[in-house]
Amino acid sequence: MQGENLISVFINPVSGGGAGSRLYDALEKRRADDPFLKKHIAGIFFTPLPGNGVATRDALNAAPTALICGGDGTVHHMVNLIKTSGQNRRISVFPLGTGNDFALNLGSGETDIFRHLRRLIDRPTAREVDIFSLNGRVFFTNYASFGLDAHILSLHQSAVRRVGRLLPFPFLRRSLYLPVGLWAFVTYGKKVADGEKSHTCVIAANLRTYAGGSVISQTSSPADGMMELVPIDGKGAFLKLVLSRYFPALHPNARSSRPPLSIRTRGDSPVQVDGEDYSAQFAGTGEFTITHEGSITVCI
Repeated sequence: MQGENLISVFINPVSGGGAGSRLYDALEKRRADDPFLKKHIAGIFFTPLPGNGVATRDALNAAPTALICGGDGTVHHMVNLIKTSGQNRRISVFPLGTGNDFALNLGSGETDIFRHLRRLIDRPTAREVDIFSLNGRVFFTNYASFGLDAHILSLHQSAVRRVGRLLPFPFLRRSLYLPVGLWAFVTYGKKVADGEKSHTCVIAANLRTYAGGSVISQTSSPADGMMELVPIDGKGAFLKLVLSRYFPALHPNARSSRPPLSIRTRGDSPVQVDGEDYSAQFAGTGEFTITHEGSITVCI
């Protein structure tokens, strides 16, 4: 491992409707002309496809800090890569996605990538963020959700993939939540679990907000080893959760729980982890266990 202020930059080329690809070109050009950046940036890499991280594992060796440029899904896959590779790396996030919950909760608010880099090199502020696992198969830092919530997120992702390049700004892609969410809300009829306590959805969150800014808990701490668990027992309660972003009095009670946590669902319930659709990977699974897996250092 080289100097502590050496950084590897990982960019998702399709984040932000292609903004990642443009950022890659701009960084490469600036790095070639700027001796300071050339000295402190070990390399600039495109993030790999999920499950194909061999080249990026090697790139992680180049520097103790990984700057991740992308959305929540990009952060999710990079954190999983770091955990499964067994490498102890710090991360930082420059948001390029649609929701950017991780960056909104923990980021510096910097919108200029070059100022962000210089801050990371000269005077970074570090904090710890909890990492959890779902059934020991996938790591996450933000949230896991089941049922109606996961269904809405999945439909929104499909819509963004189809028309995202026609909507160059994040707020335009987020605007798809309204029509997609209304359609899913009206048409979704499944319960998460059958039996005495059936729920339309269950949300287990680590950060204060999720899914593009909905408030899950005003008091959530990212480094307390706890999850905020919100079981939603009907569509009316779910609607209150969504509206509570604007009307806090409507917020349902979130209970703080220390993992391991057990969640029972139908085997065909939709599953989302950090904004990524895991329904296919967990098809037929009716029992979920959330386990605390330590923490990761985040620099802002």
